[in-house]
Amino acid sequence: MTLTPAGQKFIRYAQRIQDDLNSMNITLGRYCSLEQGSINIGLLWTFGYAGIDHLLDEFSDAYTHIDMHVKINGSTLLLDEVRKGALDVAFVTENLQHFFNSDLDATQISSSEIGVVCHQDISLSHMPYISAEDLNNQHIMMVSRLSNIYPPIQTSFTKAGIKPLIIGESSQADITGQIAKSKLGIGFLSRQAFTSMNHQNLVWAPYRPTINR
Repeated sequence: MTLTPAGQKFIRYAQRIQDDLNSMNITLGRYCSLEQGSINIGLLWTFGYAGIDHLLDEFSDAYTHIDMHVKINGSTLLLDEVRKGALDVAFVTENLQHFFNSDLDATQISSSEIGVVCHQDISLSHMPYISAEDLNNQHIMMVSRLSNIYPPIQTSFTKAGIKPLIIGESSQADITGQIAKSKLGIGFLSRQAFTSMNHQNLVWAPYRPTINR
């Protein structure tokens, strides 16, 4: 099983991202094989911070005869929907190596390091990087269990032998930012998402062990 023809074509347009991955400057090319039809696209909650909204906007403007339907969810569920044929293509966070010998075609269009976001007034904000050990007994807004970065973060806690105080789970960047701004806790965000959001009074530091999405 592979992506549907519509999904494969969409991936090829996404591959034409030029120079600046953060702003997702895209050359869409021609989508002339369909005079009319629809494409079903899966998106993460943070798709706007990854610049994918610009891609979708350009695609929609260029191909007005194609009806675009989107579904927003976590990476795990979106990949399941692609395998079932319910989605033509999905933008997910995943290690590209996991697709080797897979039933799905995959292309990496961006990569961003995961870090810890916290309020500038707390002690962790002055650290050049934050390790799993630094999070012991800290109030944490954990990423969603549906996110593919949940397992490596959880594994880092286990290996470090720490017990952070999990106050909730969300992969929505706005929620993570609000929790940090209110000093209710700290959370995890990609560097790309952090730089794209309103991060006044917030600090981002790389997480160790290194995790990329």
